[in-house]
Amino acid sequence: MAHAFRRWNVDVRRPHEDLDRFYERDDTDLLNGDYHVRTLLEITLHALRSNARRELSAVIGPADERVLDRTLNNPFACQDLPWWMCRIGV
Repeated sequence: MAHAFRRWNVDVRRPHEDLDRFYERDDTDLLNGDYHVRTLLEITLHALRSNARRELSAVIGPADERVLDRTLNNPFACQDLPWWMCRIGV
């Protein structure tokens, strides 16, 4: 969880030209069985009790806002995907 949190915060600060990589999985992700880090954070949020959920949401929130500010909704993305996977860099 700590790795996912650190990686999400690092990834959202990448330059615009690296945003495509931000949504991809590389070979190390596949070898480790790693999911998209924001998905892991979301799973964790749902598993926590309300106080801990609020605390984690508060620290994840600024990174989420940065993603929303730097991207646009992708109208061609599958609507079943979570919001962070339906964004494109601008």
